[in-house]
Amino acid sequence: MFLFFFVSDETFDVRVVNGPQVLTRNSDSSTTVILNTQFLNASPYYDPDKTTLVTGIRQFRKTPINFHYGIPGFDWQYKTSNQFFENPQPIELFDDQGTLQENMIFFESVEPMQINLPYWYITADGSFSLNMDSTSNNENIHKTNSTNTTGVFILNDIWMDQYVNFVTDSTRKGYSGVLVNVDLTDGACITFNNAVNGGADFQRCFDANNKIVHGQFSTNVIPKSLLITHKNYKPGTLYCQYFVYRLKLKQPLLP
Repeated sequence: MFLFFFVSDETFDVRVVNGPQVLTRNSDSSTTVILNTQFLNASPYYDPDKTTLVTGIRQFRKTPINFHYGIPGFDWQYKTSNQFFENPQPIELFDDQGTLQENMIFFESVEPMQINLPYWYITADGSFSLNMDSTSNNENIHKTNSTNTTGVFILNDIWMDQYVNFVTDSTRKGYSGVLVNVDLTDGACITFNNAVNGGADFQRCFDANNKIVHGQFSTNVIPKSLLITHKNYKPGTLYCQYFVYRLKLKQPLLP
């Protein structure tokens, strides 16, 4: 039904992902619905039936871009609670006068994302392009491409533990964190561990009583790795955008 609602909106588009393709949008403001086709070939039991592998995100002039689960409703132009990926990402930093300010941190590096959803949509405030394919890379151990980077895990149906090994820089302090939507029937934990300069790990655990909608958790721990674990092979749904940001040499750190 939503397709008829937007039929006269030139900034609105629908893409069916049934193989490799490039998505390019050049509008000042755009919405793109992504529909995935069913896998026809045999795959491991833990693979999703429908998925999009997203790579090569290019945001021209640092265009703000957001990924949403679901389909656009009447409030899609201002709804943010269903966003599972945001670039830039808000992070609180102290300015030169020692005043705490919310900074929108843009990540030039975005890791490949496996979006295990039958449909989802993209909103953007400018031009961007990205690559999409209806394939699953079956990778549960990932090494990042940059010291400042962000990526996404969407875990639903049958889970596999997920690992991320970060490119590290011991000469700079900074922040790491996650943006999550949590709806579980059993426990799961997100852990930033092996801090580069010592110190405790940063962990957030959730259970069936911890339903979270669009919540951000951050720390000044600069980790060597990220681990997402679960207690049951079908513990529910977790959307997790992770990010690691190294400060410039003169940038003050939040105590």
